[in-house]
Amino acid sequence: MTREAEEILAIAAKLSVEERAHLAVRLLDSIAALDEQTEIAEAQRAESRSRLDAARAGELEIVDDEDAMRMIAE
Repeated sequence: MTREAEEILAIAAKLSVEERAHLAVRLLDSIAALDEQTEIAEAQRAESRSRLDAARAGELEIVDDEDAMRMIAE
């Protein structure tokens, strides 16, 4: 990743869970806009939207980035 992307990621990590989820959907939409015909892009958008809806409905266990990294390392 470029230095600029790393800086953006560091800033994004400080956003609320909902803001990060919304940002993720927008980023995936921007990628999918490059090739609207791909099955993968459509599936990613659908999954992202589903997760965002579930997060908003309180149906997901929300884990902050530090806890997620700790869980991955375990």
